[in-house]
Amino acid sequence: MRNLYCFIALLFLSYSAVAQSADTARKDTSKHMIFLDAPSKNTSKPLYVIDGVIFKDHVKEIDPLDIVKIDVLKGPQAKSIYGSRGANGVIVITTRQFVINKCHKKFVAFSKSYSDYLRTHENKDGDFNYILNGFPLAGTPDEIIEKLHEVSSEDIISVTFLDKNKNPELVKSALIITAIKQ
Repeated sequence: MRNLYCFIALLFLSYSAVAQSADTARKDTSKHMIFLDAPSKNTSKPLYVIDGVIFKDHVKEIDPLDIVKIDVLKGPQAKSIYGSRGANGVIVITTRQFVINKCHKKFVAFSKSYSDYLRTHENKDGDFNYILNGFPLAGTPDEIIEKLHEVSSEDIISVTFLDKNKNPELVKSALIITAIKQ
């Protein structure tokens, strides 16, 4: 378990260093990658789950700026979800593109006009106003994505898409989601 803690600490430190260097001195467009394959002297490696896919051996490279969320599961929680494979802990990584794709899939089921828009605009909807239960969603793009991701498909009542190209009074296109609050 100590190796797991050390690896997590190194992962966060690398992400912090990359974010800091990108925000301060270096304004280049080069990609910084995290290779998630910690060397181990024993066989007690954690299980990695990236975007719902379990990786047993070599884990793919991930750009730290594409990571939306990292969860570390330990003990009974890891075992209850992943069985004996989770005995050494589980690192669950969710990437931005995975969350965006899940949100698109969830909302197009309720709105043909939104589906048509995504199809003709290369699945790009980042410059929208998102309104959930009558309240505009505010925050960073990652915070908004996370809020949209948390809305369960079963709780959605309706999705209305307002395209600024068809409604000249709009400054931005809008996606209005009405859901049952839990």
